[in-house]
Amino acid sequence: MLDKIKTFHSELKALLLELPSPKDDSVIDVTIVEGYNESVRNISNEVGETLERFAVSPRDRVNDKRYYLLPLRTQLGRLIGFLEGKFDLTPINNEAKTAPNVMVINRNTVALTVTQSLEQIIQNASEKEKAKLEELKVELEKPEKDWSKIKAILKWALDFSERLFFQLLPIILKHYNL
Repeated sequence: MLDKIKTFHSELKALLLELPSPKDDSVIDVTIVEGYNESVRNISNEVGETLERFAVSPRDRVNDKRYYLLPLRTQLGRLIGFLEGKFDLTPINNEAKTAPNVMVINRNTVALTVTQSLEQIIQNASEKEKAKLEELKVELEKPEKDWSKIKAILKWALDFSERLFFQLLPIILKHYNL
């Protein structure tokens, strides 16, 4: 039974991720809500108790083809929380740990924690990379930076190694106080 519950849980989490944001759309196709309500009935049969309190009500229907989105999101979240609590399921976390740490402060500000300096990148670079990276370092240290040189090095980095480009990007942003 627990394996089936975990499968339902994963499907519900996937549905939640696929739903549009209420900011983007306020209604959803009737087939999605009917499919969700069918899942509620199937989970109810599996756990042996009625879970209709998590179903989307027919009164949340806009017309023959649409339901309001917010009640579906609310009920879906409540059902996921119920399953996680009752069956001790840990919430699925798909976030990867990556080097720079990006944190959204508000809609207009992003804070970056740069975990490597350009000097550290140069030390770990191959001989082929070192010359270009030294050239970038010299250019970034100038009070009047030549954007065309920096841009050319960034293009080279992107062509040479996607990883190197993404290591350099936060350093460039920091030097431009962005």
